[in-house]
Amino acid sequence: MTRLLKGLQLIALCVFVGSIPAHIVIGALAEGAADAEAFALHHQVKHVLTQGLTGAGLAATGISGVLLLLARRDLLRRRWMQVKLAAMALIAANGGLVLMPLAGRMADLAARAAADGALDPAFAGLAHQESLAGAANLGLILLALGLAVAKPRLGQGRARPPLNGAANGAA
Repeated sequence: MTRLLKGLQLIALCVFVGSIPAHIVIGALAEGAADAEAFALHHQVKHVLTQGLTGAGLAATGISGVLLLLARRDLLRRRWMQVKLAAMALIAANGGLVLMPLAGRMADLAARAAADGALDPAFAGLAHQESLAGAANLGLILLALGLAVAKPRLGQGRARPPLNGAANGAA
């Protein structure tokens, strides 16, 4: 069962992390869109991508991670895992409470601009918020991945021997 969960987590992580560059590229393409309809379409695609791949991948990664952690509760004593769990909670909160709603509001404003012929000035503020929240999530994702790969001791290792031979009575 653990092998199956590890496989599912790897697939979910690939979907989640793999959707991020696509999100960035589609956003860049939207900025160069030839007209308001193309701009709106790009933002609608970004919104669907955020909901369908990024959000679903994040949820599946989190669920499979919790199930794997239940099988290996001893990992909860490791500081690297505690930091990783905190990072994952922040990623989920930022993604679900900030980035996903922003994508929806930006898609709505872009669609309204295609219909009205003018982009609401609030769009620029939302785009700035998205950039900041996205950068924060990317940093947290890199932290979580780095912790999972390196599994650093973070101060939980064995006591280090004293410097300069102080343990041998030399001073």
